[in-house]
Amino acid sequence: MTIFQHLERQGSRIGELAERSQLTNQSVSYLVDYLEEHGYVERRPDPKNRRATLVCLTNRGWAEMNACAAILEDVERELVKDLGGTNLQQLEELLTRYLKAVSSLGEGE
Repeated sequence: MTIFQHLERQGSRIGELAERSQLTNQSVSYLVDYLEEHGYVERRPDPKNRRATLVCLTNRGWAEMNACAAILEDVERELVKDLGGTNLQQLEELLTRYLKAVSSLGEGE
């Protein structure tokens, strides 16, 4: 899912995906190979740079993205129903602050 999550509509380079997902180029290449073998993405030449390649979603990849988006919408609806919109927004803000705090713990060393 991390590749889908960070893939631009017009496609993305491996290095861009690695940076956005905080993975190594090698790890992203492995994941893209897997997704390509299963028909979710394809590699295309980058029209802006002949030496570069873009990773792009296939029709199957777009269908999977849409299915995931629908599931996430259902989950969010249930959370709003259970927690209320204001509480859910506060929870999201607190979790974002928590993640930033946790990710910066090792930076001062």
